[in-house]
Amino acid sequence: MSNLRPLVTALVLASAPALAASQEVWPPQKSVPVEVMVSVGQTYPFCGTGEITCPVAAAICDDVKVAVVVETPDGPAWKGVGPGVTLCGANAVSGQGMRRVFRVTVR
Repeated sequence: MSNLRPLVTALVLASAPALAASQEVWPPQKSVPVEVMVSVGQTYPFCGTGEITCPVAAAICDDVKVAVVVETPDGPAWKGVGPGVTLCGANAVSGQGMRRVFRVTVR
């Protein structure tokens, strides 16, 4: 039995990098909001940007006097309502990754 100990140790050590890689979150998470700049009335469809896995749920903006979420032919979008800056966010329906935050500036 003691002859197996080096083999088992070698197998455990060889599988450690693969195990660590499997713990990574995909897509990679960012710790800062995505900067978005739109004009009043302009939309920014965020699903095609690669910043979030779509479809999304619970899309919302902190200040609806500045920006709101709307449905467009290209999917959900942030729409500029009035001048200012607000944070908007959404979750991927699949549950992949954390909530993605966007800093929306409306000019």
